Amino acid sequence: MLPIADNPSSPPPDTGLSADILPVAGCPSCARVVLAGYLDLHTIPAFKDAMAAARPESVDRVILDCQALSFISASGIGALVALSKELSERSGELILAGISAKAFRMFQLLGFSEYFIRANSSLAAIEYVRTTSTRGFPRARACPSCGATLTVPAPGGYRCQACGFDLVVGPDAAAPLGAGHVEHDEGGTQ
Repeated sequence: MLPIADNPSSPPPDTGLSADILPVAGCPSCARVVLAGYLDLHTIPAFKDAMAAARPESVDRVILDCQALSFISASGIGALVALSKELSERSGELILAGISAKAFRMFQLLGFSEYFIRANSSLAAIEYVRTTSTRGFPRARACPSCGATLTVPAPGGYRCQACGFDLVVGPDAAAPLGAGHVEHDEGGTQ
């Protein structure tokens, strides 16, 4: 058989998305969603449907197992940002587990490498949700870059509206887990 690229009558490779929803033992407010395939403009509706099914009112913490995610586009990352914000509004959080180096490169290119809580594997993410709490939120926090007051509804990634600084707040809300760098234009460049 010829490779797909050399055989124009071959169907295109599968570019769909599958999502298996699994409970997290010992954490009734958590769900684990195993993604496989592509998360892009064409699969976002299926992703949103899966996320709606995974998040009944009792679930406020979602682990996305991305180990089998072959590709993520800018639109896919936008869908993750929207989900993260929605969970944060409910004092919940989104944890991304097992992201491949190739997929993570897209996060870096778009400036979201420090926005999400990440774990190396689903097991590490499950341990994280079992041993941390989102209680004690919302909190007010000063932006480390400009000092503006930020309202932090839950652990997760945030962007200061005053200066654009990105930070990730951990479950204790005491210190950022990571922070992005923002170059400020002082107005003197042409």
